[in-house]
Amino acid sequence: MEGILSGLEYLHDVANIIHRDVKPENIVFSTFDDLSSLKLIDFGLATEYTKSKILDFAHCGTLLYTPPEQVI
Repeated sequence: MEGILSGLEYLHDVANIIHRDVKPENIVFSTFDDLSSLKLIDFGLATEYTKSKILDFAHCGTLLYTPPEQVI
């Protein structure tokens, strides 16, 4: 999990990207026998971090993983 959080921190702080669909299905192993090789995949909903994009979060992601305050 530390690797995934480090990757998200890099995306946010360095690359200025927001994934917007982090869920178990989008975390995979790079190699079958190495449990430390987790990778974050599926950047289809990813976007550049800007103030105008922050307001558009209500209509992205997977409904099952959406927080209750965003369900409309």
